Amino acid sequence: MSVTTTTENQSFELQETAPGASRKVSSGIRRSRTTPIATQRVMLVIPPLVLAAFLLVSWYLSTATESVPSFILPPPRDVFATLADGLRSGLFLSNALVTIQESLLGFLLGVIIALPLGYAIAKSRLLAATVQPYLVAGQAIPVCW
Repeated sequence: MSVTTTTENQSFELQETAPGASRKVSSGIRRSRTTPIATQRVMLVIPPLVLAAFLLVSWYLSTATESVPSFILPPPRDVFATLADGLRSGLFLSNALVTIQESLLGFLLGVIIALPLGYAIAKSRLLAATVQPYLVAGQAIPVCW
């Protein structure tokens, strides 16, 4: 039995062999298996890099020509200098630690309150009937902070 498959650029012909016979894969098939994977990897990396370069050049040109005021959009040079200063001084690290601490404490507080309350609401019809209107109203109100 012979099957011919045609792709965009290449045509492959597969032939059925006897069960004990060894199969040889042609070099065209091997190449076609590695080329799309390499092409896919390149296509995953190149477009984001091109977009980043385009945005950076656009940012630079818009601030260099002063089409955007520097108090609205500072030049890349100033932003990167401030970033480097913040990293060198440890300001970002100390603020990141405070943010992580607040996030973990909020999570623990939520777990300590929500798990027992959820279990109690699931087990007690009276508590569910008492608390659920407030829970539903709380979900409907947007939180702005």
